Amino acid sequence: MGGVFEEGGGGYPESAKSPERCKRDYEAEIARANQNLEVTAKLRKTLDEYLEIHGHHGRDTFTLPSLYGSLALSEKQTAKTISQLQEAWENDK
Repeated sequence: MGGVFEEGGGGYPESAKSPERCKRDYEAEIARANQNLEVTAKLRKTLDEYLEIHGHHGRDTFTLPSLYGSLALSEKQTAKTISQLQEAWENDK
C-alpha cells in the first residue's frame, strides 16, 4: 500500500483511475443537476402561483427575504383560518 510519495503510490485507488469511475461521476453530476433543475422549476412555478393568488406589493423592492417573510406570515394566517373554519364547522353540526 504505497503512499502518495512512495514509488508506485498515488494515493488513489485503481477504481478512481478507471474510465468507468469517471462515467459514474458524470452520471451523478448530471443527475444532481437535473434534480436541481426540477426543484428550481417547481419552486418558480409555485412562486408564480403564489403571486397570482396573493399578489405582489412593491415589486421594485421585491426580494427573496421579503417573500420568505411574507410566506411565513401567510402560512401562519392560513393555518389559523383553517382552524377557525374547522371549529365553526364542528359548532354548526
